[in-house]
Amino acid sequence: MELTSTIQYWLPSAIVPLVKRLSGKDNQSLIDSFLKNGRVPWSSGYNSYKDTFIADVLAHKAHWQQWQKGERLPIGYGSGLDERCVEYPWAFANLPESATRILDAGSALNFEHLVSQFDLSRQSLDIVTLAPEHRCFWQQGISYLYHDLRCLPLKNDFYSAIVSLSTIEHIGFDNRLYDSNTDVEDAPLDYLFAIQELRRVLKPGGSLILSVPFGRYKKFDSFQQFDCELLERAIETFSPETYRIYFYRYSQEGWQVSTAEDCMDAQYVEWITQLKSSKLPKVLPVEPDKAAAARAVACIELIK
Repeated sequence: MELTSTIQYWLPSAIVPLVKRLSGKDNQSLIDSFLKNGRVPWSSGYNSYKDTFIADVLAHKAHWQQWQKGERLPIGYGSGLDERCVEYPWAFANLPESATRILDAGSALNFEHLVSQFDLSRQSLDIVTLAPEHRCFWQQGISYLYHDLRCLPLKNDFYSAIVSLSTIEHIGFDNRLYDSNTDVEDAPLDYLFAIQELRRVLKPGGSLILSVPFGRYKKFDSFQQFDCELLERAIETFSPETYRIYFYRYSQEGWQVSTAEDCMDAQYVEWITQLKSSKLPKVLPVEPDKAAAARAVACIELIK
């Protein structure tokens, strides 16, 4: 099956069993309802559809080359979906095959359809996050560490690769949504301490696979949207041997490869940033372009 046929506006039937296994129940009715009711971001069935969409994209490894080279995506790719539909394929496509000891800094990979991408017979995966989550895959040999990325209790030069997706923008802000025991902070430059720590625990020659929401700078209660200045500070602090950056921009036609200049005015969907819990409003606001969260994302590979 060609990538352009599998990631358009439908549910690939070959992936339905995966969705059933992920949740322990039949999600087909949820997904059907989501599609029938206009595919409103965050409405019932949204997460099931998104997980299925991403699982299907990841299953077609023959097409990972376009993520490695920053090639154009099919028209309509990920329309109505949040930035995860870009971050995950980009991250897995650019994660070195030679990486055997991997750290997920932020627990973005803590889902079955994502941890299943690893060959745990030869690769180890450690996940560091603030607090335990209801999903846990310790039976598969995955280790969990609950700690602050600004001060990791890990030795130097330990990991061959680190993945940190849409995480460092939350550092130094109100993270009670993820851990009720944390303090409310207002320290927008503390993400640099996390960058220093991630570099410290990464082996020389290792890769830091990093992503952040990008566009017009704005500070919210729980995170900040990065602009060129914050991104440049992160790269300078890491002081990479080499690095690559790809930008992706959302529009009503879906996600597409872009440039920093074309993403500079991108604005985050603001109503979703104002939630104080995981409970959504009864009536969901719908953006004219059906954006779900970020409208642009920067994906960076930093080599130590």
